[in-house]
Amino acid sequence: MNAVPKLPFVPPPFLEESFGSWFYRCAHAYHTTRGELMVGLLSTLGEPPETGSIDWDTAPPAQLLAALARQTPLAQSELEHLIVPRGPATLPRAYRDAYCPECFKTDRRNGVFYTRRTWLDAWTLSCPTHGCLLGRFSGYEYPSFAQQVTSFPHGLEAEDSGERALREKPLVRCVALRPVKAMGATMPKGYCSVARHWYDPAMLQSVVGRDLLILAGSDWADGVWYEVFGYLRTWRELWHDADRQTLCWPRIQHPIGSIDMRIPAAHLAGLIWSCLRESAVARPYADRVIEVVGRRLNMQWVRHPILMDRWPREERERWLRVFGPAQTRACV
Repeated sequence: MNAVPKLPFVPPPFLEESFGSWFYRCAHAYHTTRGELMVGLLSTLGEPPETGSIDWDTAPPAQLLAALARQTPLAQSELEHLIVPRGPATLPRAYRDAYCPECFKTDRRNGVFYTRRTWLDAWTLSCPTHGCLLGRFSGYEYPSFAQQVTSFPHGLEAEDSGERALREKPLVRCVALRPVKAMGATMPKGYCSVARHWYDPAMLQSVVGRDLLILAGSDWADGVWYEVFGYLRTWRELWHDADRQTLCWPRIQHPIGSIDMRIPAAHLAGLIWSCLRESAVARPYADRVIEVVGRRLNMQWVRHPILMDRWPREERERWLRVFGPAQTRACV
């Protein structure tokens, strides 16, 4: 008679789903919010409600896990598997806005939207299942509405208040990328299209490639960005800390930002990476990138930010051959 009744409607979690996403779907099944469902679960066990802000994906309350293990068919170990371990590259809640367009199509057909744990990592720019670039989740059907509010994927919003209104007609929008000015609308041969990658995935497997991506998202790259792509970036598109103070590379080690910023930064870094890896003769667009980057780096008022001690000697020499002073390139 003293047994706690189990919840009758608990959706099973998907294998790659985050805890916050699954718990949101549980709350949605009872037409409530996650915070209210948590209070109800804890009250049945005589536990005090959790206060303060909760990151449902990386640090849900321990007493909530215990309550769910008692009142659902899931074991506590299964619930803990859904939690994303917090690390330096884990995106803050405000930047968890990525969603795979192909996964979204499948989710829409199935009528179940959920967030994959891999999307919470700052270095994840493409879907490991479909290989396509991630897009930005939008809770409104029309772009004009999406510009007026901040929306987040399922289970990843900063607050529970108003979450149902944000998901009346969700969409995933691809990140807009611009071709290089000198190229017009034609991408170079061998460079992947929007449907796949606008950067070499191998770039992110190397310390040099990761440093280039961090550099491409810093304020140093603003001048390069304008000369290569032909449009200005605003300060909101720079890597920044919690107080929105601009952070310059190499003071940060991970691209902590919205998917709208991380993918364009990878696009610019990919162009620079390609220039380092292949001959300018084989890549017509490389001359423009080499000229702009080399000139910017060699201006007296620009601090030389690239040649890090942690780079292999071969990579430093390659950088000097491609982007060093003109006389250096001529002698190589």
